[in-house]
Amino acid sequence: MRAQGVIALLRKLVTVLPGGLAAQIAELSPGIKALLADPKASSRVKISCLHLITDILASHPTESFSGQMPDLTEVSGRPGGRGEGGD
Repeated sequence: MRAQGVIALLRKLVTVLPGGLAAQIAELSPGIKALLADPKASSRVKISCLHLITDILASHPTESFSGQMPDLTEVSGRPGGRGEGGD
């Protein structure tokens, strides 16, 4: 439940302060990647995390997240976030 609260807080921050996480995206990226790849994380938390990524993409300059995209798309582009075929 803690992850859900953190994601909700970050989403609110991105909404209220567009571009406000630009300097922290590199630090947030490993946590986002780990959450999306975690087989124990609920679907609800993973969907919230994907919404956070969408919010960041929409509200931040491309330069702030372009270096993190390969890592994030590697995980989020896979069914189930665990490799080919998912569950």
